[in-house]
Amino acid sequence: MAQQPQKPVPVADAVTAPFWEATKEGKLMVQRDIDTGKVFFYPRERSPFSLSDRLEWVEVSGKARIYSFIVVRQPGNPAFAPDVPYIYAIVQLDEGPRMNGNVLGIPIEDVEIDMRIEVFFEARGDQMIPQWKPIGAPDPVRGGASDGSVDEDGTVASDPNSY
Repeated sequence: MAQQPQKPVPVADAVTAPFWEATKEGKLMVQRDIDTGKVFFYPRERSPFSLSDRLEWVEVSGKARIYSFIVVRQPGNPAFAPDVPYIYAIVQLDEGPRMNGNVLGIPIEDVEIDMRIEVFFEARGDQMIPQWKPIGAPDPVRGGASDGSVDEDGTVASDPNSY
């Protein structure tokens, strides 16, 4: 029997390392242009607003709205096959920037544009991946645990058929 392929794990670099380190602490961070005060995402070396390299990392609330979404029924990577169908969304943070990720913990037919959601973090390898769930819903990966508990092998238990 063939072993299930592992989901890819992001590799931090000099620009993205602060983002990934913050996720390990349960924080969602974006960059802010010091000259304009505007926040943005994805991490980069220069501001998309002023081209300045005067940037800082700021924590955001983790609250957002679904801007757009699709139902993935045929994954592009075989490692995600056990998860189908699942919701892949572009979310708009309350602070303005847009991010992407999966929306978990809700039946597919109940997902709507403008639905209020919040971030949670799913362990994958040595990274914590931002994912999204309805505001106030239990953590769909940890089964409601909010204490960061993990299995004996150091991974967070996940039942992809539970959402």
